[in-house]
Amino acid sequence: MLFIVSAPSAAGKTTIVNELVHRVPGLARLTTATTRAPREGEIDGRDYHFVSREEFFRMIGAGEIVEWKETYGNYYGVPGAAVERAIRSNSGFDFVIILDVYGREEFVRRWPSCVSIFIMPAEAHELYERLASRADSPQEEIRARVARIDEELAFAASYDYIVVNRSVDQAVAEIAGIITRCREMRGAAR
Repeated sequence: MLFIVSAPSAAGKTTIVNELVHRVPGLARLTTATTRAPREGEIDGRDYHFVSREEFFRMIGAGEIVEWKETYGNYYGVPGAAVERAIRSNSGFDFVIILDVYGREEFVRRWPSCVSIFIMPAEAHELYERLASRADSPQEEIRARVARIDEELAFAASYDYIVVNRSVDQAVAEIAGIITRCREMRGAAR
C-alpha cells in the first residue's frame, strides 16, 4: 500500500512520518527530490534527495520525475522509478510519501489506490510561530509559507483521513491506526 501524508508548512509532517516509519513494522518512506539546501539535521537520501537545479531539470527531461512543482523558490519532485518499484515490489513493505497538497492531487491521478492523510495543526497560530522561529529560512520564504497556510488547510476535506496534530505521539498513534485498518481491509479483500 502507498500512503500520502500532507500538511501545511511547520505542521510537523516530516517529524511525524520519520517517527511513524520507526514505529510501524513493514513501513518505509519514499524520498522525494528537492533543489533546496538541507536544513540542520537533514540527511541526503533520508529526508530528501538534495540535487542541483541542473540535475533536477535533467531528471525531468529524462522522465525520472513524475510530479514536480516550484515552491518558495525551490523545486520539489517525485522520482517515478522509486514509486513504481515500491508499487511493484513484493518486499512486504508498505510505503509512505510526504507531498504538498498540489503534489498529492497529481499523485492520486496517477496512482488512485493510494491512501491520503492530512495532518491538521491543533492551532493555526502554532504554524505561524514555528515558521517565524525558523532561522534557516529566508524571511521572504517564511512570508510565502505563512500566506499559503489557509489555502493548504482548505484541501483537507479532499483527503481520505484527517489527523489533528496535538502531539507527535498522538498523531503517530492515529496514523499507525489508520495504516493498520487499511492493511486489515486489504487483507479482507483478498
